[in-house]
Amino acid sequence: MAIAAALRGLEPFGRTVAAVAGAVVVNMLVAQGMLAVHRWSVRGGIVAVTAISAFILLLVLVRRLRGRTTRRRTD
Repeated sequence: MAIAAALRGLEPFGRTVAAVAGAVVVNMLVAQGMLAVHRWSVRGGIVAVTAISAFILLLVLVRRLRGRTTRRRTD
């Protein structure tokens, strides 16, 4: 959902496809990274993916808030 929120300008079908692909990429990168450092665990993977998703969502919210304040100043 965080990736879909970041892709606000796309059409719904394109946003869904890109968000699913992005979710798969995030999951695979977390799994590969955890396996590379020999720290694999299911709970750790869930925590890592949740943290990355929360960070992406936070960036989207900050970007939207900055966009709103900028538009208000220019009107």
